Amino acid sequence: MKTSNLICIATAIILILASCENIKDTYEEFVKDGEIVYVAKADSIKVRSGKNRLELSWLLLSDPNVAKYKVYWNNKRDSVEDILSRTSGIDTVRLLLEDMEEDIHHFSIFLYDKKGNSSVEATVIGKVYGDRYQISLLNRAYKSVSRINSKDIVVEWLPADINVVGVKSEFIDNNNILKNHFSSGEVILDTIRNFPLDGVLNYRTAFLPEVTAIDTFYTDYDSIPAPSYEVRCDKNLWQNAGLSDDSDEGTYAEWGISNLWNDDNNTDEMRNFFYQRDGYTVPNWFTINLGKRYNFIRMKVNQLIHNDFWKFGDGSPKKFEIWATNTPTTNWGDWNLIGTFESVKPSGLPVGQLSEEDHAANLAGEEYNFDPITDAYQYIRFKTLSTWGGVNHVCIRELTFWGLPADD
Repeated sequence: MKTSNLICIATAIILILASCENIKDTYEEFVKDGEIVYVAKADSIKVRSGKNRLELSWLLLSDPNVAKYKVYWNNKRDSVEDILSRTSGIDTVRLLLEDMEEDIHHFSIFLYDKKGNSSVEATVIGKVYGDRYQISLLNRAYKSVSRINSKDIVVEWLPADINVVGVKSEFIDNNNILKNHFSSGEVILDTIRNFPLDGVLNYRTAFLPEVTAIDTFYTDYDSIPAPSYEVRCDKNLWQNAGLSDDSDEGTYAEWGISNLWNDDNNTDEMRNFFYQRDGYTVPNWFTINLGKRYNFIRMKVNQLIHNDFWKFGDGSPKKFEIWATNTPTTNWGDWNLIGTFESVKPSGLPVGQLSEEDHAANLAGEEYNFDPITDAYQYIRFKTLSTWGGVNHVCIRELTFWGLPADD
């Protein structure tokens, strides 16, 4: 029995030794030219996308023998290689690949020492952007554009796409200088200073397809025209200019000319108007100092409302002119005619007859638009040429002017 066991053990030892000999033969076949040496591979690989280009970067850590790299892509049909210069510390390699096709690319990076020994493969995926991405971009939308004053505007942007960096805009300012303005994607209310009343804001939106992208993409330019702007002339500043040839006296003190700019604060409709005294003739006029200069845009005339007799009747102005100046005198040569207007009765019925539409127009007041005015004026003259009732006195409940303040 013992002899049998010894024979088995001996047989096993012989088989093991034979197997080891085979392994040795295989190993020696692969290292017959020397021991295999692997170079440290690329570490901490990063990709930064761009427009038809891409940047690869990686770290060279502990291996001082790294002397060269080779990068493959496009199923290894394309490649680039270069020599590396090491320092004693950790080095960063940056590789910019230009003229790349817009697509997703798979990269393989190999490092080599001076003897040609290679690292194991290090891989990374990167995306290149181009025309397809470019044409997909839309300008940031805005909700509204309005004026803060005669010189500044505010654009209210809608929330931006996550890839929007901001909006770049340009315009010619009030000093005829080209101005560039940039607002980030987080900005909603965007104030733009010194913007002309007739200016145009050209803008385009900047996008980064990825946070670390090396290129910024821009949309084509769109334009925002200057927002309309007007203010109601401040009646707190108005005064009767009282020139010597004015027809500015009321029949009674409570029917005086200052009622024209009291904003109907006198709740007594029997007193809340200007009603000229007897003795004047038509045409006649009165002069108002508005307290500051305006480029006039429009005006409103409110007739008396407390009795049908005065609605499109009696002394309500039918045809009138508005004159303006900054040097008020009785010499008409110092004045500028800025508007000639005629009151229109909606129904066209004879004086004394009123439709519901006529009543509504009387209550609302009649608005008149001035032709564009380049100059600004502080003084206006209301010159009545004819009245609805053919009488020689004028009666008006309220006057209102709107324009662009020239002295902001």
